[in-house]
Amino acid sequence: MERDVFMKLYKAETSVFRQDGRAFLLDVRRSKCFAISPVEEEIVAAADGTPLHTLRRTLQTKYPQEAIEEGLKRLLRQDILLMQPPPPPDRPAFPSESLRVLMINVSQDCNLRCR
Repeated sequence: MERDVFMKLYKAETSVFRQDGRAFLLDVRRSKCFAISPVEEEIVAAADGTPLHTLRRTLQTKYPQEAIEEGLKRLLRQDILLMQPPPPPDRPAFPSESLRVLMINVSQDCNLRCR
């Protein structure tokens, strides 16, 4: 418990969304999506350099200790929670030539022409 004072939680590049009343997490790095519990949703939302002991104390007012620990373990196992800030995403280098044309084809219909 003493180590928790110094441990800070960060989240990997993720996005949380809701569908039909359930929460889902998209791991952007791996293009994986999975359902998460309400406690896991709150853990991910708060993991922005928050000390672990502060997060636990905050969540204990709403959730049982077992649910909090299970959520933390699952998110750590999935590499969603990190103990250090994630590295910035790689950005592709633009060619030295200036961009001259940008063509975007937007369609509201499927173009596969299935019957």
